[in-house]
Amino acid sequence: MSFRGLALVLLALIFLSSCSSRQLGYRYAENLVAWQLHQSISLERQQRRELRAELDRFLQWHAETQMPAYYALLKQVQVDIENSRFSDELLAQYSEQVMQFWYDFRLELLPYAERFLADLSEEQQRNLLVSLQERLQEDDKPKRRSSKDPQQEQITQMEDRVASAFGRLQQSQKDYIQVWAEQHIDSEELWREYQLAWLDSFTNVMMLPAGTEGRQDLLQRLFLTPEEWRGENLITTLAHNEQVGTQLILQLLSSIDVRQQRHVIREIDRLRRDLRGMMRQRGVTV
Repeated sequence: MSFRGLALVLLALIFLSSCSSRQLGYRYAENLVAWQLHQSISLERQQRRELRAELDRFLQWHAETQMPAYYALLKQVQVDIENSRFSDELLAQYSEQVMQFWYDFRLELLPYAERFLADLSEEQQRNLLVSLQERLQEDDKPKRRSSKDPQQEQITQMEDRVASAFGRLQQSQKDYIQVWAEQHIDSEELWREYQLAWLDSFTNVMMLPAGTEGRQDLLQRLFLTPEEWRGENLITTLAHNEQVGTQLILQLLSSIDVRQQRHVIREIDRLRRDLRGMMRQRGVTV
């Protein structure tokens, strides 16, 4: 991670929920996912029906057990911002909570994924792997074609992200971002190596017949501990970037004025309101 705790909560969640139709999308997410998978691997009618049912159960679990925790965490973040309680320890605490949410999400999803993958024919498995490889190559093209100054582009993107959470930035905050960009180490190529290594192992798993000794264990590791496939250079780079990212977040939070504080609190209120709406769609109240 390049950011911890509040960075994840205040920035990532805001971006993930930026679509005005997010509540409608969540309500019918099982249909959307089934349709997208069908485009990649041509699911049979029965497979699509079973997939939608499985996803519906998973999303119900998510709404009942996970979203209330997100909702409570956002409230705690809001209180801490209102009281200007910022520290490295607090960011680490939030980071641990967010990463635990992500782990729990994958842990619950794993049995569904195992059943889905086991039900694919050999042709469907090949099509899935080809689709994953093509997406990885497609994601890499814009980065390789870009002729802009990478550091300036990074600064602009970060300023836009922080402004979406804080509102208009102060010059001192722009200066903090400038220093962060100078200290931040680019990890795009290292991430690509990691993704390729993960996909290579996933491909090997898919090629093994169901019931092969070690197959299920390797699949679980790919889902639950994918960091095993990160190289030492990436691990070192991420640790460095996390450190400078944490410093940036502390500087930004410590420098917010009353106007920005109100803006952040409004954004959190909006997120919590959206979460309540999505939970209500599945019969969950908080």
